[in-house]
Amino acid sequence: MKWRIILKILYLVTLFILAAHKQGNESQLIDSDPKVDPAALQQAYNRA
Repeated sequence: MKWRIILKILYLVTLFILAAHKQGNESQLIDSDPKVDPAALQQAYNRA
């Protein structure tokens, strides 16, 4: 059971880093809102 929790945490951290990196690249091209969508994070957490 412990490994499933570890995998879920790693998955969330990876998603967060990828989202931040993607938003960082987009904000250089387009002046967009840098906030992370909490609904998207919750959906990813439920999927994990």
